Amino acid sequence: MIPTARHWQLLYRRGAIGTLLALACLLAIATAAVAADDEERQTLWSQTQFFHLFDPDGAKVEDYRVFLNNAPAPATRVRVNRHRSNIHIRVTLDHGENMVRVEKAKQVFFQAAVFAAPGYESDLVPEEAVPRLFHTGKGESACAPCHRMEPKRGDVVPKATAIKEQICYPCHAHSFDNLPKRHKPALDQWRCLLCHQRDFADSDLSPDAPLRYTIAEGAEVAPLCFKCHKKKRKQIEGYSVIHGPIGMDGCTMCHDPHGSKWRRLLQNDATTLCVNCHEMQDVLEQPHVHGVIKKQGCTGCHDPHGSSYALQLKSKLNDLCYHCHGAIYKQRRNHPVQGHPVSGPKDPGAPESPFTCISCHSPHASEFEKLLPEEDVMMMCTNCHAMGR
Repeated sequence: MIPTARHWQLLYRRGAIGTLLALACLLAIATAAVAADDEERQTLWSQTQFFHLFDPDGAKVEDYRVFLNNAPAPATRVRVNRHRSNIHIRVTLDHGENMVRVEKAKQVFFQAAVFAAPGYESDLVPEEAVPRLFHTGKGESACAPCHRMEPKRGDVVPKATAIKEQICYPCHAHSFDNLPKRHKPALDQWRCLLCHQRDFADSDLSPDAPLRYTIAEGAEVAPLCFKCHKKKRKQIEGYSVIHGPIGMDGCTMCHDPHGSKWRRLLQNDATTLCVNCHEMQDVLEQPHVHGVIKKQGCTGCHDPHGSSYALQLKSKLNDLCYHCHGAIYKQRRNHPVQGHPVSGPKDPGAPESPFTCISCHSPHASEFEKLLPEEDVMMMCTNCHAMGR
């Protein structure tokens, strides 16, 4: 209950003592209502941008109203359909937290804080958020009267002419609309059961009920990818330095296994993926950003899977620099002044490291020109050359 103008008029007429007592009562009622509201509201986690809700005892379609973040949801983000006696509601979510409330005949039918985030961003989701799962025995029962839930032999390798009859297609096709980059086995052939198992199985996401169509290899996604990407697997196995996600069998931390807006099925553009995980967002905000980052991104110098060189570099550090800065290579012992080396066994400013190009230049970005760490070049020189020497 929320106090109205009529309530405040009554308080004013009753005098000071009556006002305080009545106000206390109203606050108690309002607090109780909020507490009850909080108890009803769930905290859920959706790994996709679409949130589905079913009502097996459906009313008229027009009796349902959907609210997002306490405002009526735009018509472009809500679809309410009736299938026999079942009402199916689909809401398009924003990335992150979404307050979803559905009213049925002006009564609250459902409300929850729904966090939309892919699996690789699970650390952004509150611990109390319960995964939103459908393919449990109970979940499937609501749709089984109209939809086929049991896979057939033909679903493993569906024919091109019968793609729309593949078991996953009717419900999931809309999830991948307008994706210019498509994983061929997934969205062109709809061979979902190459990776997703057909039977109910125990899952960490669903400890209380077996889950159907989970990944057959559990959390180890890389073995599934390497079944087809054998050449890439052999290449990675030859590296001495492996990228962390690959070492954890987490290909999907960077790649979307179905489709993407970005090249190589990335979850985002490559540079954004890198700086977000490595907490280097400030690099791109510096006045002077290394040209290779602007043109090619982080993968201009680093191999995103692994390398035989430190820091996942594509070659030795100075050789990488020479590739673009050929003039420096030609005058190796004469940069920045006559007789000055550009490499050496020991960096005077950091004796535990060899002397390389990054002893004087930042490889990513800087506040100062030439990617130098200081504005006063002579002061920078004193890091190695003491004054008067």
